Amino acid sequence: MKNPKSINCSVILTTVLLLSTYARDKTAPAADQQAVLSASAPPGLKVSIEPKVIERGSPCLFTVTSAEALSALSGETTGKKVYFNPDQSRKTWYGLAGVSLESRLGSQTITLKGSDASGRAMTVCAKFEVEARKANIRVPPEFTDPDDEEKARVAREALLKRKALLNL
Repeated sequence: MKNPKSINCSVILTTVLLLSTYARDKTAPAADQQAVLSASAPPGLKVSIEPKVIERGSPCLFTVTSAEALSALSGETTGKKVYFNPDQSRKTWYGLAGVSLESRLGSQTITLKGSDASGRAMTVCAKFEVEARKANIRVPPEFTDPDDEEKARVAREALLKRKALLNL
């Protein structure tokens, strides 16, 4: 079983990451997005996603609460696994995922697999929306278009690296 202190630490780090995302974008709404659950979802299960507006390239926090305590929970979205940490006192699980810059826009699905205390398995699909990024990522030209002096230095270092690798 995981150490409860390490679980609380990861929840705190997740929260700090999301708060820093909000701090960068003062227009980001504070509310969360309620995921649309599949019909197979057990009663009392709720999935919310923060931030409310999920853009390509942004982190998102999945919060799963259940009327009955779950003993295990994992997820998968856009072909990537999502690992969840429990807060058993609140019957809540937290999972952090990143949305790729190449993600398709529109409706996405997270598939949640878990089990309750009796070992009964459940699989639930939840839908959420991904929007286009409103701010472009810009890289200053000095990092993408080196001058002649930088190109010469890169060539010298590449030669030095090749010689060093030959001696291994």
